[in-house]
Formats: sequence, structure tokens, C-alpha cells
Amino acid sequence: MANAKRVQKEIRKEAAPVVVGEFKFPEYLRCTKADTEKSREAKRKKVKALKFTHKTAVQEQDHRQRQNEWLNF
Repeated sequence: MANAKRVQKEIRKEAAPVVVGEFKFPEYLRCTKADTEKSREAKRKKVKALKFTHKTAVQEQDHRQRQNEWLNF
């Protein structure tokens, strides 16, 4: 659990500001035939953390949008 939080913090530092929309991850995180099993696992974890961060950002934006619509009622 603590490792996942550390990875998320690391990715937030590396990642550009999250643009809500379609999820795309950087080319350098794609697994290639030349990658070792250890590096493939690391890449998978980073991609998974990026997806989670993106999903959270989408949910937060949706939440804010609904909240603002209610305030404009």
C-alpha cells in the first residue's frame, strides 16, 4: 500500500498537468521485446498508477461540474 502511494507521488511529479479526456500514456512506458521482466513490471505499475490518477481527475472534474450546476440552480 505504501509502495503504491510512493509510485503515485513519483508519477505526479513526472506527469504533466492532467488533461481530462482520453487517457494516453507516454511511449517510453510501452513494453518492448528488449525489456526485462523486472522493467516490464515497473512499466505496468507506472501505467496503472497513471490510469488511476487520470480516473481520479475525471471523477473530481465531474464532481465539481455537478456541484457548480447545483449552485447555478
